Amino acid sequence: LVKRLVSTLANGLSVPVTVKIRVLDTVEETLDLALAIQEAGAAALCVHGRTKNQRPKLADRTSGLWAAGPKGLAADWEVIASVREVVDIPVIANGGIETREDVLNLLQ
Repeated sequence: LVKRLVSTLANGLSVPVTVKIRVLDTVEETLDLALAIQEAGAAALCVHGRTKNQRPKLADRTSGLWAAGPKGLAADWEVIASVREVVDIPVIANGGIETREDVLNLLQ
């Protein structure tokens, strides 16, 4: 469905199509989705480093992760880096970037 939607938009519009996703349950699933989006014609991909279940409003606040506070649900920048390595389109990192130090750490 995602590939068909992106392809329809990319082929039917005169402006670049960008897509934003969240990481999936496995790195492999995330990479497969990123490659499918690229193949469908997306001009750029924004990747949020948390799964949909890690969204603060959906997170299990009784778990050890939530007990650690918002940083316990830190975005997985390693998955975003893996996406960047497999696709040829620009990748925009999203999630957990709140300070200049976060930006510098993300870029390393």
